[in-house]
Amino acid sequence: MTVDNDLKRSDTQEIDDILKDPTPEIIQPQCMLFPTYACQVNEEDQETKYKIVLAGWAFAKPGSSRLDRWLLAAGRTYGGLARDSVEDNHFSTLLNQFRCQTMRMVDIQLTLPGVIAQKIIDDNADRISIEQQEKIRDFAASVNTGPSGRFQKEVFLDLDEVLELKKKQDHLTVQASFTDNEQPFPGYIDIIEPYGISVISDIDDTIKVTDILDGKDAILTNTFFKTAVEVPHMNEVYRSWASEGAHVHYVSNSPWQVYPALSEFVTSKQFPQGSMHLRAVSTQELIRGKPGKHKLEVIPKILQDFPHRKFILVGDSGEIDPEVYQQIYNQYPDQIIKIFIHDVTSQRARDADKLAQERPDSYYRSLRKFLSRESFLQKRGSTSQLAMDAMAETEVPEEQQQISNPEIPLLTKLEQFEERMKRVSSGMREGVFTVFTLASQLMLDPVVAEEFLMSKTTTDLSL
Repeated sequence: MTVDNDLKRSDTQEIDDILKDPTPEIIQPQCMLFPTYACQVNEEDQETKYKIVLAGWAFAKPGSSRLDRWLLAAGRTYGGLARDSVEDNHFSTLLNQFRCQTMRMVDIQLTLPGVIAQKIIDDNADRISIEQQEKIRDFAASVNTGPSGRFQKEVFLDLDEVLELKKKQDHLTVQASFTDNEQPFPGYIDIIEPYGISVISDIDDTIKVTDILDGKDAILTNTFFKTAVEVPHMNEVYRSWASEGAHVHYVSNSPWQVYPALSEFVTSKQFPQGSMHLRAVSTQELIRGKPGKHKLEVIPKILQDFPHRKFILVGDSGEIDPEVYQQIYNQYPDQIIKIFIHDVTSQRARDADKLAQERPDSYYRSLRKFLSRESFLQKRGSTSQLAMDAMAETEVPEEQQQISNPEIPLLTKLEQFEERMKRVSSGMREGVFTVFTLASQLMLDPVVAEEFLMSKTTTDLSL
């Protein structure tokens, strides 16, 4: 029988010995461009333009030192993963994303391939000949990552040019590079018209099974050790809506460290591409952040960018999506045509007795402790500990927490849930608020079907 010596040493060697290993890590600079959208703006006395907010994060991935190999082997052993399996590759990629080192005060070049640098031409028209102008094809801008390693750049593009490009493709591509000679990092820009229907969707336990209500260990297990599983048939619903012309904005409390895994989930499960809005975590945010703060900042901004579009909001009952969406509805009642809440509460109330004996949050504590220790010993700036806290941090209301208490009668818990949903939906137009357990309820909803029909009719008349 052949024994894998590397794996054996990784599994048994004391961590204190491994941490003394002098092998330097290989720095692998990376840039994550956050998927965004282009919206039309028309300020007073100004021609209509397409506005895009380009944003991202620069970081360096960890190398392949003995420490890295030990951590991956230890995690593989804990999760019961076979080496080089799909689950092992998923775990390795995601864990390394949490161990990245932020790259501060670094210059990055942003380019929009195929988009004429109209602003550059306009600003220098008196100094650039027609021949030179024809050579200027790609819009480019330089940004600095600053002290946080993150950047944001607002750009404006010519309306007619973007509309012409939209005839050939439904989105734009942005590229980021540290130098002119390296392979650029791509990003996605959804081109969205002023009129139509859009979907604002939560991710965890709305379209992806995360089991947030089962605690931090369940969150980590489902995130790190299992490839993502979609809530049954939700991808079919979203594809159906997209085929009717809807655009999707994915808004989640998850930190940006999990974006590669979420992007893979959206692609592999065939959900429509769309802008994605995750959290850039900080110590202050984790300490002082108010429940729902991230979504209550992001969602109104989207609605304000598209004042003539109508919106479908999709979330779940596990955290405070119902309460957040209630506030959004109260602010923008005319733009909200439907709120769907995935019921992840009722079945958990029925299973409370079985779930009462769930194992403690052991792996969450041990992994967080290791990442904290690694960051300290290597004396490098790292957001891994904060990101881990943000990912496992939940916004479960007190009523929802009682659902898990086996000492409270089932009928009482179900009544509490029903009362919560009634309280949230009070004051809304009839038919706006729906709690669902099956994706088919979204597909067959008469309010949504009528709105899509009206939207299509309006579009046809405008042509």
